[in-house]
Amino acid sequence: MLVSLGSTTHAGGPDTGEIIGDKGPVIRYYPNPIQKYLTIEVQLEYLNQFSRVEVKIVNLLGQEMVPTNFLDLNGLNNELRIDFTDVPAGVYFLEVYSFVNGNSVKQTRKITRN
Repeated sequence: MLVSLGSTTHAGGPDTGEIIGDKGPVIRYYPNPIQKYLTIEVQLEYLNQFSRVEVKIVNLLGQEMVPTNFLDLNGLNNELRIDFTDVPAGVYFLEVYSFVNGNSVKQTRKITRN
């Protein structure tokens, strides 16, 4: 599978993930397991569908492992890259909160750091 978002293209497979929420935007994240960086792509169906996303990486105890990242959604295809250099190997949760008009939608997926 080849996924293409605007000028961003990557080969899909077992090291990629996708969140397709009923109410939230399409979220793609790769690679998984993570070596050094995690790339998150946010794809909207139409402009102004969501205004921004908040991304948290938490451990199994709910503790944040990297500072919370915010991404203003200015187009249909948006990208965020998170540095995992200082995060120890283990299992974590990727929490993506999508905001519009004061409401939010939360999407969660398991990720692994090698």
